[in-house]
Amino acid sequence: MPVGTDGVLLGAWADVTSCTSRPEAKILDVGCGCGLIALMLAQRCPLSRVEGTDIDEASVIEATGNAQASPFAGRVSFHHADVIEFSQRESAGKYDLVVCNPPYYTEDTTPPDVRRSVARNSVHLSFENLLCSVGRLLADDGVFSVVIPMNARDIFVTTAMLHGMRLRRECRVRTVLRKTSKRV
Repeated sequence: MPVGTDGVLLGAWADVTSCTSRPEAKILDVGCGCGLIALMLAQRCPLSRVEGTDIDEASVIEATGNAQASPFAGRVSFHHADVIEFSQRESAGKYDLVVCNPPYYTEDTTPPDVRRSVARNSVHLSFENLLCSVGRLLADDGVFSVVIPMNARDIFVTTAMLHGMRLRRECRVRTVLRKTSKRV
């Protein structure tokens, strides 16, 4: 997937307070794609270790190449794994910050391109499965940051609460001032 506004917003907006104040904090980017968000967080959190996971092997290869070409190569790594399976590994550990620009389209029709469909359609990773996995991966005082469509906000927040999470802050994003919010 190409770099998009949602990823840039999340990389810049995610609350990194716990990661900038503690050495060796661990950050996980779920569905890392090309590694954009992971690299932004590595830049913002110079003491942290940043990992990414993606179900798409080509994306992990691209993200790894991008990390190796960056000044953060020694602190950023990527795993080719489905987040559900990854969260069940004992070796995964706990993360101080987990970020995700999750697939959220729910239409019955999916794009003909399989990679694009997996990256964008929640059929492949539902909010329920994502939140269950993140619940296993987060440290007790960890933070989970996402960017989702405004029309999915209520169901996402409710599902997160059912998994023991609570809303700490939100930012509503409009493309134009006179229009309603499109992302949160």
